[in-house]
This record gives sequence, C-alpha cells and structure tokens, in this order.
Amino acid sequence: MCSSDLDSRMQYLSDGSMLLDPRGDPLPDNLWTQYVAVQATLIERLDQTLRGIGISQSFGLAVVLYTLGIRTILYPIVKSQLETTAKIKVLTPRVNELKEQFKDDEERLNQEVGMLYMDLQIDPLAAVIPLLVQLPIFWGLYRGVRRLGIVEYDHLKEPFLWIPSLYGPNFQPDPSFDWLTKWQGPLVELHPKMGWESFGLYSLLPLVVVASYTSILSEAANDKESPQILKAFPFLLGFICCELPQAMGLYIA
Repeated sequence: MCSSDLDSRMQYLSDGSMLLDPRGDPLPDNLWTQYVAVQATLIERLDQTLRGIGISQSFGLAVVLYTLGIRTILYPIVKSQLETTAKIKVLTPRVNELKEQFKDDEERLNQEVGMLYMDLQIDPLAAVIPLLVQLPIFWGLYRGVRRLGIVEYDHLKEPFLWIPSLYGPNFQPDPSFDWLTKWQGPLVELHPKMGWESFGLYSLLPLVVVASYTSILSEAANDKESPQILKAFPFLLGFICCELPQAMGLYIA
C-alpha cells in the first residue's frame, strides 16, 4: 500500500496537521507513524469490505481475519523457530549430562555443546531472530488498533459476540484500569460504575485469555528447564486485555 492509498484521517487532522495522540501531543511525522497508519487503514478497509457484503459485527471479524492473515504470512518464520526450539528441547537431557560431566571446565563444556549443536545443524539464534522479526509487525498491529481508537472510528465501538463494545471497557485508546477501579454506591450496595452486566461481559475476554494460555503453556511451564516467566505470561496477557480496548483482546486471543 502506497502513501496515496492511506486513509488520511489515520495520520492527519482535517487542517493537514499531524494527528494528536491521547495526551494531546502531535504524532511524530516519521516512517513509524505512517507504518501504523497503513495497518489501521488495512483493518478499516477489511472492515468496510465485510460490511459491504452484508456481514454484521464486521469490525470484530476484521480484526480476527487480519490477525490470522498476518500469522499466515509469518508462518514460515514461526515454523523454523518452533522446529529449532523443539530440537533444543530434545537435546536438553544430553546438554545436562555434559554440564555435569564438564562442570569444572566451562571452556570444554561450551566446545562440546557447540559441537553437539553443529552435528545436528542447530543454530540457537534461529529461535530468537524470528521473534525479533515479528515484534515490529505485531507492535504495529497493536498501534494500528489504537490509532483507530484515537480517530474514534465508529465501527470500533460496535459490539462483537458477547462484548458490548470493542472500544470498551475503557473507551479510550490509552491504557486504563478505570473500569476495574471506579465503583460507586454505599458500601453495602457497592457496584461497578458501568453496572454488573457490562462489567461481567467485559471481564469474560481477559478470563478466557488467561485460562486458554494457562492450559496451552501448562506443559512447558512445568518443565524445570523452561523460564519461569512462562507461568506469569498468561496473567500478563490478561493484564493487557484489561487495560486496552477489547479489540486488542481479540487480537491477543
């Protein structure tokens, strides 16, 4: 997509000046701002295409399809990353034996482990580099959804499945926990400011994300060789789902 195909509202105000961020500061006029505008425009165009063929709640479906499309394009990279990770995991018992055998000779240990990886054509960096390649793409997607929130794109505010509004529960593009922290009423009748029904509906997606990722990562998290952050990862994602518009929760899910 060239710059002439961009929806100018994703980058500029009506007077031609740079769009303002949620704090009221002009967005920087650089390639990253334009890249995010491209992502936001692509989601908008996909939403409008789906709506044009008569699909209701099209924005939520557009976010899902766009995310799946990005994942499909990146599959060759992800595949090599997963293959390398799997090979390293299979070799873990042998590496542990070498660590015990050469625990007093670190140089020899590094040589033996290096030869082991070389024999099986394993490059540990192959598990890290694909992740680094993906980060700008998914960070841009995240910022693209936020950009749609900044311009108050109408379809972002529509419901999807059980979610009352994909722009909720904070109804602002910047992270906020107001919907969790702002309660009202006397102590005996204390209730969320948005009401129990909306509170419960908005709570479902973060809970589903936490439960799903906990189940998916359970085997890896229980492995003594796995980083401890894996146990906290599902809760980190749930935390993110709570502070951002629920369109981002769909992306994470």
